[in-house]
Amino acid sequence: MKKQIVLITENENSDYREYSEKVLEKTDFEIICAPADINRYDAVVFVFDKEPYNTNERLNSWVGHSHLRAIWGSSEAEKKAMLKNELTHIAGIPFPLEIERKFLIEYPDTEKLGTMGNCRSVELEQIYLSPIDGAHIRIRRRSAIGEDIYIKTEKKKISAAVRIETEEEISKEQYRAYKLHADSELMPITKTRYCLMDNGRYFEIDIFPFWKDKAYLEIELTDENEKFHLPEFIRVIKEVTEDRSYTNRSLAKLLKSEKINEL
Repeated sequence: MKKQIVLITENENSDYREYSEKVLEKTDFEIICAPADINRYDAVVFVFDKEPYNTNERLNSWVGHSHLRAIWGSSEAEKKAMLKNELTHIAGIPFPLEIERKFLIEYPDTEKLGTMGNCRSVELEQIYLSPIDGAHIRIRRRSAIGEDIYIKTEKKKISAAVRIETEEEISKEQYRAYKLHADSELMPITKTRYCLMDNGRYFEIDIFPFWKDKAYLEIELTDENEKFHLPEFIRVIKEVTEDRSYTNRSLAKLLKSEKINEL
């Protein structure tokens, strides 16, 4: 069964669907149309007709999805180039890479986030298993709009910002079975994730129960040197992309040793 990417275009008369199908024709992905469901499908790509803005209801109905991307540009050629880049990244061509920047930020106004139409919160529990052949393995329960989904992820580091990442959805029973093999040196991590689509960029703000003064903000990119602007209301303490002490795995280790407040 092919993996599914939902493609949504602001300009219904465009040929982006046919173009996307051609880009993906030799992969195990297919382009589909579907009603909004943030717990389904492998990725969602929205193409703006012109510049991105925060009040598009069709786009905002998908906010909270784990793999949501927006495309825009000043010309059809620019938008198609950006679309091809996103599709090949999602499809893992040539490798399934996760390229991410991470920031330690001041604790945000969660009440404000909760009232924004371009933001939605999801609850996460993640548990780390013992590494195998240099790969870190994580299982995650993701709870959103009254439904739980379970995901197993393997990551192998390439650089501070880049990892080879493979994901698969697993059953509740598999999740429970994997939990029996959790790394005994690491505590489970629970957090509230606020997914925010801001001017075409998809940010994830993680709120942890053990911090009342700071949080994480992450953005996934298709290139390490890709330029972006952080939301105006975010106050950055420092970037921690290259600081291993701020990985979630490191937090899990500090929680186990009861040293989380030393960070």
